[in-house]
Amino acid sequence: MSAYSAEALAQELESPDRIILVCEHSGFLLAYAKLSLSPEIPPGARGTAELETLYVRRHHKRQGIGAALFHRSKETLSAHGHERIFLTVFEHNQSALKFYDALGLEREGRFIFHFEDQSAPNIIFGAGTVCKKKNCRATSGDFASKSGV
Repeated sequence: MSAYSAEALAQELESPDRIILVCEHSGFLLAYAKLSLSPEIPPGARGTAELETLYVRRHHKRQGIGAALFHRSKETLSAHGHERIFLTVFEHNQSALKFYDALGLEREGRFIFHFEDQSAPNIIFGAGTVCKKKNCRATSGDFASKSGV
């Protein structure tokens, strides 16, 4: 089964170890985040939960939606008992690297991501899930979550 098939997505939606957050406005999908509560942790990562995917539609980038969704992801993971989050970014994805640097995440290391017959160097980022800033609550768009928990 392909990792991107309808069957694979259905399994993820039913998994008690996955949470999917959706940002929408007037029924239109703007962005989503996929969280793993029990991920395979790469060497060097210090988190116990993973932000597997953070996707913002092209026409809605640079409006604060990605940052709001990231902060909502941290809040959600904190509510599930996780004190630290990690994520990985392809080392040549400059826009994503700048985004997470601007959010203040720590670069924790590197690892090689293997998928099928290819491999890609990735940067590991990490952050605490307890927000210390006054204005870090998610506010852009309408959020809904699916949790198997």
